[in-house]
Amino acid sequence: MPPIAFMQDGAFLVFRRLAQKVPEFSRSVKLAAASIPAGPNPVNPDLLGAQMVGRWKSGAPIINAPTSDNTAIADGTPDANAFEFGGDRHGQVCPFAAHVRKAYPRDDVRHDPDVTDEATIDAAEAFHANAPHDATWHFLRAGAD
Repeated sequence: MPPIAFMQDGAFLVFRRLAQKVPEFSRSVKLAAASIPAGPNPVNPDLLGAQMVGRWKSGAPIINAPTSDNTAIADGTPDANAFEFGGDRHGQVCPFAAHVRKAYPRDDVRHDPDVTDEATIDAAEAFHANAPHDATWHFLRAGAD
């Protein structure tokens, strides 16, 4: 028996409002990119950041723009959210650890590249879609070098 009656057969959603520190993130990504030994292909800080978040600074999904930003599919365009992860079952374009892949896995079924059924993500989708996003991101992203 739970300690409080309302806990019987119940579920909880706990959330925390986080501050988005865009300039600090940009600086950290630049430092991380610079610390990776340069080989024949130097690490591009913008690409590294996009791989961490799953989107470019414009909001374009990395899954649809894997090597460079594409403002035609950026935030505010009809195609900004028109993507799935089914064609990237091994996480080579959008890493499994990317924010968008964790927050809204879409058709991603990890650890089994042969599965084609939609993942059960209704709760995550509903929560993420209704979570407020700091407007500072939109103001600073263009100037955050």
